Amino acid sequence: MWPWLLITASLSQSVATPLSFSLAHAESPEASVSPSPSSSASPLPTVDPSTLTESALLWKGGKAAYLSGNYKEATSMLQRLVDRYPASPSYLEAQHELGLSYLRLGDAKKALKPLQIYIESSEVVAAFNAKPELAEAYLRANHAQEALLTSTEILSRRKSAADLRLKALLLKSRSLLALHQDSRATQALEAFKKEAKKDPEFEGSDLKAPAQAADFSLKARKCARFPSSGKLDEAQVQNQMSRKGDCLLEAALLYKELLWTGSLEWTEASSKELEGSYSTYHRQCRNPPAPREPGKKPRTAAQLKSYAAELSEALSSDCVLRTQRTLELLKPNDKTEPLPEALSAQVRQLNTRITQSMQLMQSPQAQPKSEKH
Repeated sequence: MWPWLLITASLSQSVATPLSFSLAHAESPEASVSPSPSSSASPLPTVDPSTLTESALLWKGGKAAYLSGNYKEATSMLQRLVDRYPASPSYLEAQHELGLSYLRLGDAKKALKPLQIYIESSEVVAAFNAKPELAEAYLRANHAQEALLTSTEILSRRKSAADLRLKALLLKSRSLLALHQDSRATQALEAFKKEAKKDPEFEGSDLKAPAQAADFSLKARKCARFPSSGKLDEAQVQNQMSRKGDCLLEAALLYKELLWTGSLEWTEASSKELEGSYSTYHRQCRNPPAPREPGKKPRTAAQLKSYAAELSEALSSDCVLRTQRTLELLKPNDKTEPLPEALSAQVRQLNTRITQSMQLMQSPQAQPKSEKH
């Protein structure tokens, strides 16, 4: 028999394989891929031609949905593909885009497994290039330590591409920020800024908004350190509360720079942080810390009450002036500084809430009292 007849007969037998058998094989435990942080890449199962029709359609539809930004539809199709057809030639790429789709839908926990599978089973370069995405998923899933380890792993590789180093430095800073290691987070962010200056495409990249948000958060946390703990005399309290007001104005400037990135996601989180910072500032102005005792004889309750009332009045007046500067700075100007409507609405809401907090501080019902430190 001629060789081409043998090949034709072989193909005919393969195509005739029942679909039920291929689905059973695809759904069997032996055909699944389970991620393990320490496991090495294992060979994928051989492709069963009878499963190509549906798996190819799922891949085509899922990829199209992903590229068009329809991440909900993408997760539906890609999840079905990887669950039913682990032998598909598109299996690993589908895991990658499935993880990214979950990440963009805000479900970082679900994004972890497909990204881990992709990284563990892909060839070296593709797997390494996906590590920043895995670190991002870790960070958003509140696994900051894992995100820090992953970003550090990228930076430890000397031959990492410049764009990967930039991503890793920013992820390292954000991870340290989440771990409340502000000093180290600042160092990593400064290293990121230094590298970013060398990149002509940075200003238009998707790294600018999270970098600006990290810068703002570090400044807001620095402001929160005022007034310092312990007993302070009147002059020290006034000095430190003035410094807090100036610090918050600087934070508001960083927030305004964040607005110009046009990122609704990052500005929304920073808006809440700035609002909370001013709420605390107003409360502290209204209720100054307890005074340091001038001598051996402690002050009476009446003296403490009088001290708190006088200092609160002085602090509140200064607090109003400094808050008004921030409100003026953040006041939207649609003619000279047009912003997308969603961002403008966010800023207006922030201004309203800061104003309400300031008015509450000034209300007669807010009786001053010394706060213990």
